[in-house]
Amino acid sequence: MSAELVALILGILFLGLLVLIVLRIARPGVPVTAEGSFAGAKIKLSVGQRQVAEENLRAAAKERGGDPAAASKELSRINEIAPSRILWVDDEPDGNVSENLMLQALGLSVTSVTSSAAAKRCLESGMFDLLISDLTRKNRVTGDDDHDAGLQLLRDLKVGANPVKKIIYAWEIAERKDEARRLGASAVERTPDGLLRAVLDVVTVATPRDLLQPSLSRDLVG
Repeated sequence: MSAELVALILGILFLGLLVLIVLRIARPGVPVTAEGSFAGAKIKLSVGQRQVAEENLRAAAKERGGDPAAASKELSRINEIAPSRILWVDDEPDGNVSENLMLQALGLSVTSVTSSAAAKRCLESGMFDLLISDLTRKNRVTGDDDHDAGLQLLRDLKVGANPVKKIIYAWEIAERKDEARRLGASAVERTPDGLLRAVLDVVTVATPRDLLQPSLSRDLVG
């Protein structure tokens, strides 16, 4: 066997090993698709995961209100979810700590950024399944509140035809709800239980019964 052939074989093996390492880092033990989802993978929820998620749900509800008991009941019906990557954009991420921990307790990956520019850069990778965004952010130049920041992000993503699922999570949703939905938001929520139901609607693994009765499935999770 010639030296050139040996070098070629070793090069191919090295590239293959490098690809496996990259995929392993992206999500240990789970195959990654080009769209960012994990093909055929499922997370089976344990009792402990539900308990931690519910604890953080109730902690968040103390600050933002809502009906955590109803959301906990919804959560108890879910046995499996798809391992998904969530991108959360909010210029004050410390205000969402309990909600973030709630989602991570379910085995979901959550990446936080503080600006629309950073969010768009992350989404260009195609590695995210769901975007959660606030509505109002501080303008970094003037320091004033930009009440249109979240909606402008939706507009930009709509123009770019980005397929990621989008949820608006903010206090001031009453007057912007319809517009956010027109711009592609699948849900517009202001309470932790509403956020949880909206996320479950995206990441819940469909069962054969769900596939036969999609409207019933949507009622159960949203």
